[in-house]
Amino acid sequence: MPRRPSGGVPGWHEPWRWCTSSKGRGVRIGILGGMGPAATQHVIDVLMRELSECLDPRRDQDYPDMTILMESSMPDRTEQLLAGRTDAATRINAALTQLSGQGCSPIIVTCVTAHALIEPAHFQSGVLDFRTCLVRQNGRVHSEPLGIVATTGSVSSGVFDAIAPECEIIYPDEEHQSLTMEIIYGPRGLKTAHPDEEHLRELLDRVAGHLRERGAGFCVAGCTEVEMFAAQQSLEDEFLFPMQLLAQEICHALAREAA
Repeated sequence: MPRRPSGGVPGWHEPWRWCTSSKGRGVRIGILGGMGPAATQHVIDVLMRELSECLDPRRDQDYPDMTILMESSMPDRTEQLLAGRTDAATRINAALTQLSGQGCSPIIVTCVTAHALIEPAHFQSGVLDFRTCLVRQNGRVHSEPLGIVATTGSVSSGVFDAIAPECEIIYPDEEHQSLTMEIIYGPRGLKTAHPDEEHLRELLDRVAGHLRERGAGFCVAGCTEVEMFAAQQSLEDEFLFPMQLLAQEICHALAREAA
């Protein structure tokens, strides 16, 4: 049986620590994006929707400021992890330092795989950790084993293993992990400008079905392109969306501060 959350992932920067003023004024949200561009747009859209629902803004000035850093030229995180290279890690951490230096807190990193490359100190200075959101949400609502639909870079890096003491984690077998990579990186995959949505939905259903057969109660959209696509396909009842959970954490904290 999976264990309920007892305190979250070490290093989580509690959202209420950076809320300083009514309706978010004085807060500057940072977004490290470009990994990939469409995924970044998805995160921005989700965040703006959650801000509108939670804060009920009546004018421009009721929204928090944001700095969005698009690093589309960032080396592919999965390729870097599998090859043991550090170029992406160096650039990601430099970009986070840049956002922090511009007064951004909290900071969302739009790529799930990139979380494996973030230096722990950044999680203490405003960078939000999607894994704690997963632990909280699963313990609050589901308390079931979680099936991981993520890049091979994420799986091999152990980025999801950090929550294994709190949630039972189930990975696909090699065949279905290859299907996941085809969904994301294939010639008409989610990284392309014109994905083959019908084919990708079929593949995603196969991967999710396989994880459920292995005992998963819910699947985690462990790549932001997968989250974007699953949301477009109205699969909210089957998947947990890490970036949406991050946006909700921010907005609920701002709403509590404004109350």
